[in-house]
Amino acid sequence: MHHLKPILWVLVSLALVCVSATAAVTAFNSTPVTFRVPASADTYLSASAPSQSFGSAATLWVSQSSSGGAKWSLLRFDLFGKLRPGDLVVNAKILLTTAAVQGDSWPAALRSGRATTGWSESNATWANAPMLVFDTSTTVVFSQPPGVGSQVSVDVTKQIHRWHSYGGPSNYGTVLVMDPAVSNAGVGFASRESTSATGPILEVSYKPNPHGIYGYAIEPMGAVPVLRPW
Repeated sequence: MHHLKPILWVLVSLALVCVSATAAVTAFNSTPVTFRVPASADTYLSASAPSQSFGSAATLWVSQSSSGGAKWSLLRFDLFGKLRPGDLVVNAKILLTTAAVQGDSWPAALRSGRATTGWSESNATWANAPMLVFDTSTTVVFSQPPGVGSQVSVDVTKQIHRWHSYGGPSNYGTVLVMDPAVSNAGVGFASRESTSATGPILEVSYKPNPHGIYGYAIEPMGAVPVLRPW
């Protein structure tokens, strides 16, 4: 009987491959599901006030000025339990409500990037800003100042793909910056603390995978391994 064990494990491995392939096809052909989550933390950082925290501010500023007074916004969304391994993210975007505008250098471009280390809404400052990368950067171009009350959509599909592929620990949030080529332009968005407008919302559309690539566990049962759904 012992000589059958290697063969059984090979068969189980092949079964896992088939299950993963079947689940992937199922996800690809399934109807997308959409969910929305509000920001769990948001703030902005100011180069002109490097030690000051703005975690309780009602407005999130993203701006660039000729004097070097840049402001960057940080946003984080809690996606725990929202996506399972094998779910296929189709689209993800952050929805922001314009609360104020400033400056005279339009058009202007807003860029998104990722925070790769942790930060706290209550004490994040320009001086202790988290590490930021722009490997999944997307750009929103404002041909003219957006109207107060208008909605701005920032594509973060690549960021969610990146986070989801790492299983969660890399989800330290999104940073929004104004292109440094802009001499004087800024947009203020309603924060989650705003009482007059809707704060940041993350909207994700995905195709559910009924089992996912990790949807089965191998459990030894005597001499015969068993493939058991989670």
